[in-house]
Amino acid sequence: MSNYVLQIHGRDLDINVSSRSVLGDRHTGYDLIEYGDDGSIIKIQTLDLIKNNSNGKIEILFTESFDQQPIVFSDGSQQIWHNKMDIDGKVNNDVTPELAEKYHFKTAQLITGQQALEAFNWIHFHADMVNAFTEAQIGIDYSVFGPNCNTWTNTVSNFIPGVFDVFENIGGKDDYRGSWSYLTSCTTGNDLAKSQYIDNMMTQLISMESQHDMNITQWEPVINYSADEDGNLSFFCEFANCTMDGRTFNIIFDDNNGKTINCGLSNVNYLVKGALGNDVIYGNNGNDVLIGENNDDILRGGSGNDYLFGDSAYVYDGYEFGNDKLYGGTGNDILVGGRGNDEIYAGEGLLDEIYCGDGNDRVYAEKSETGDGLTKAFLGGGDDYYKGSDYRDMVDGGTGNLDTSCSWRNIDRKFLADATNNRNEVYLYGGDDIYRGGDGMDYVDAGDGDDTILSGGGDDEIWAGIGSDFINAGTGNNHIHCGEDNDMDTIRISNDAGFTDYIYDFNPNIDVLNISGSLGNVELIGNNYVLTSDNNHKIVLNNAANEYSAVHLIQAMNAFGAETSSSSGVWDRAGPVVGNNLYDLAVSIDINRKTA
Repeated sequence: MSNYVLQIHGRDLDINVSSRSVLGDRHTGYDLIEYGDDGSIIKIQTLDLIKNNSNGKIEILFTESFDQQPIVFSDGSQQIWHNKMDIDGKVNNDVTPELAEKYHFKTAQLITGQQALEAFNWIHFHADMVNAFTEAQIGIDYSVFGPNCNTWTNTVSNFIPGVFDVFENIGGKDDYRGSWSYLTSCTTGNDLAKSQYIDNMMTQLISMESQHDMNITQWEPVINYSADEDGNLSFFCEFANCTMDGRTFNIIFDDNNGKTINCGLSNVNYLVKGALGNDVIYGNNGNDVLIGENNDDILRGGSGNDYLFGDSAYVYDGYEFGNDKLYGGTGNDILVGGRGNDEIYAGEGLLDEIYCGDGNDRVYAEKSETGDGLTKAFLGGGDDYYKGSDYRDMVDGGTGNLDTSCSWRNIDRKFLADATNNRNEVYLYGGDDIYRGGDGMDYVDAGDGDDTILSGGGDDEIWAGIGSDFINAGTGNNHIHCGEDNDMDTIRISNDAGFTDYIYDFNPNIDVLNISGSLGNVELIGNNYVLTSDNNHKIVLNNAANEYSAVHLIQAMNAFGAETSSSSGVWDRAGPVVGNNLYDLAVSIDINRKTA
């Protein structure tokens, strides 16, 4: 089993540095030393600050070696000891190995290989990127590199002056069975590549600024924010021209304070895990994963295909949940509110999915008239409100009470050619729900509960289910299923000319039919009611048991406003209407039961 030691300035183990101009100096940076059980050295990883004599650039050198050979700078690089250094708040000139020994740079004993890798690979960048090296994540006790120590320019400064603005061009070559990587100053427009950093933030801002164009590739930092104070953390790029195509930021918070995170670098994928406080996290145009954790968070995904978790991505017992606000943006997003009373805004994505969980949630899946996508919403428990998109919505209302509002426009232009894609699918299940379907084709399964279904326009199919439901079919050729329960359903027909409404499982002893609109002639056909007008509007009342009788037709006639009759069974509808105002009944009717 390996043992690991993380040392500073070669205190635990001398690793000599050899170059054309310097030989035998102890190096200045970090060492991660892996020992075997017998005390032999298995591998050494070093991180040093050097000066390239061929071009004069200050560079960070990473070397991985499987033997104890000296580090050789074959390209003329030179080990650097800082001209000035802030030690315990005091600036010191002429820092030497003797001075380093005097201040007792300590060695950290690391227990596991994972700790060792975390400790060594994570380099701290200060707010203005003035520090090359500061404390590692695990086990280091020293304060040599103070907050203003600019190790790239060897000066005490709050900014990176001159040509040493930013860092770029990490190349690589093999030497002594190891790999070398360089991080150099930005002067020639080269690229930053193959590097990894973690930021154990004690300040509140990371920024990169330069007057030069910069293209950053393969930079995948892991940033760990564990400051004790509240603060806002922003990431933004201020270059003349900056891109970071396809890269990933991992940002994880360890404390209990709320944070504001602005993921402002373009074309970068972020994984951001918020603190336990009230966080505000802004994604960008990458494919981001934003995790708010508990308490009340605000997450904005931006324009990529994002995953937004209002609470933890992993739910466990005893977890405290927040009332979150999630904004999906323009990509195809998956938004998970979790528990709590959440507000979720799907945005303009073509294929969005929404998962609410428990809590009284409000979901807004509205899209502009130019969109033609599908929003799937699974609302879970709680009393929820759902406002659907202008186009297709498939809604699972869960077990709570749902108040929904949907609109659907541009049907003729968008979807009439494909009948399978031009309707909203809404599953309300339990609860006293309200559904407003708008002008599109809706499929509504109301489920249990006393529901209100306002289907609006379009050819709708409505299943009332169990409970006393109110259904307003609106315009269109509608199919309404009352259900086989013993609860009273109220069906209102207020259609225009040229449409037919079909009502199934209508129980005349329980259910109520309320009819309004421009209706003319009505006649009885077979064992079913068929109410039709001369302007081609028709209502069909179907009952599998054929239990309709004359009294039921009389009730229907009353709904049309019939006022008088004759012994021949002719009813006269009062008031001027289009067409024949007489309803001619071809069956024997007991007129005395007209008002019963």
